[in-house]
Amino acid sequence: MNGTNIPPNLVFWENHNQIIRSINELAEEIRNNSSILIVTGFGELYYATKMYYEGLKAYFSSDANIPEIIFAGEHRSGLYINQLIQYIAYKDVYINVISNSGSVKGPPSAYRLLRAYMERRYRYESTSRVIVTTDGHDDAYKVLATERENRTFVIPRIKKPLEISHVGLLPLAVAGCDVEALQKMCEEVALKLLKGNHELSIENLYKATKEILSAQK
Repeated sequence: MNGTNIPPNLVFWENHNQIIRSINELAEEIRNNSSILIVTGFGELYYATKMYYEGLKAYFSSDANIPEIIFAGEHRSGLYINQLIQYIAYKDVYINVISNSGSVKGPPSAYRLLRAYMERRYRYESTSRVIVTTDGHDDAYKVLATERENRTFVIPRIKKPLEISHVGLLPLAVAGCDVEALQKMCEEVALKLLKGNHELSIENLYKATKEILSAQK
């Protein structure tokens, strides 16, 4: 977003054009080299990503170039993870973990099991097939990503980031959504709120995203 036009509390990340290019390049890589993207993690940013995906995806798609996207973060069941691993055994897979806290508690156990599977199956290649989205500080996920040389996207450390940022754009880009156009629409709606002297509250920003989802559907 353009910090000249939008107040500092709405500048959710710097160099967003470069980041969007990186996301689109990685999304193309995933589409070309896999049939499944598993999105796992924990917290409101993970769930927001799932919400936007459900809102933007086509109800029915016959595009063979679009990988199946599976959200596995909220599942604690060992039976579910075992069946998921069986399901992906003969398919090419990437994993994207999203966690703003880097917590190792609760549902992220799914990520630990899936990561172990990826490392057994792909060995060194797993470093490029596991993408970590976290807050960029020395949390558990960031430390592990650095050790394993995984690619990372950094969640802005502010009180309440708008979830349409690079936090959730990678799965949307893999699904074929025009994330650059989506981001521009977010910027336009934020500017409209400003020009109309509307409060730039979380509630109004969420209302704005409804407009975006309706236009993208």
